Amino acid sequence: MIESFLNAIKTQNKSDLKHLLDAKIALKIPTQFSLFNFDEILDTLLNYHDVHITHHEQYLSFYIVYFEYKNRQYIGKIKAENDKIRSIYIEPINHDIRRIRLDIQYDGSFYHGSQRQPNVYTVQEALEKCLSNLLVETIQIQSASRTDKGVHAYHQAIHFDTNNPLPLDKIKSLLNQMLDPSIFILNATLVPQVFHTRYDVIKKTYVYKISHIKNPFKANYAYYHKVIDLSILSENMNVFLGKHDFRSFSKSSNTEDTIRTIYEIN
Repeated sequence: MIESFLNAIKTQNKSDLKHLLDAKIALKIPTQFSLFNFDEILDTLLNYHDVHITHHEQYLSFYIVYFEYKNRQYIGKIKAENDKIRSIYIEPINHDIRRIRLDIQYDGSFYHGSQRQPNVYTVQEALEKCLSNLLVETIQIQSASRTDKGVHAYHQAIHFDTNNPLPLDKIKSLLNQMLDPSIFILNATLVPQVFHTRYDVIKKTYVYKISHIKNPFKANYAYYHKVIDLSILSENMNVFLGKHDFRSFSKSSNTEDTIRTIYEIN
């Protein structure tokens, strides 16, 4: 499908292009514009003459495309769903930066959540402080998810951009020496410039631990509750399976996509 799409761009084939685009397609070029109207996007793509595609590959759940246009190098991220192009994201290649992904785990008992907040200590603040000191530049991280106060992460993904050429293994090992033992870096990997931990998430897994016995050593790692009738819980939790609109739980604007799929509950 990606081959057909790229060929339609190259040959400016309107019929093929129209067939390959999803009705709800989005086209974003941060330095220029964001389009959400099908006809506008179709016309815009057809106006890109002399695009020279140098390389393309599948990366995780999307496609990465490298190309040249008007003597500039670009990188594109293309997402498809049901054999239709659902979104296209393009930005100029910046050879001066590296985008690095860190896979981390942390004990949230010591933090007021993961996202930076004024006057309280968070996981983001701890990571950004150590990264900035290590790489000798101001580092801002992006996280795949946000956790509330006292919530832990078994496997969380973040990313950041840096000009520092320090090897990945050194970043991992030195960070683990600098950070409080409540945060641990599992992996450090180089990712494409258009990769984004928040927007490229495929699935998330949540674990809720309930203890029926009061235990001070479990106080930060399980919620105490009297005995629960698991048969009733199992019988009713299936209503959450499938696609649902979670807008009532969100503070986002009406343009935000709040539809999510619950795949499995055990």
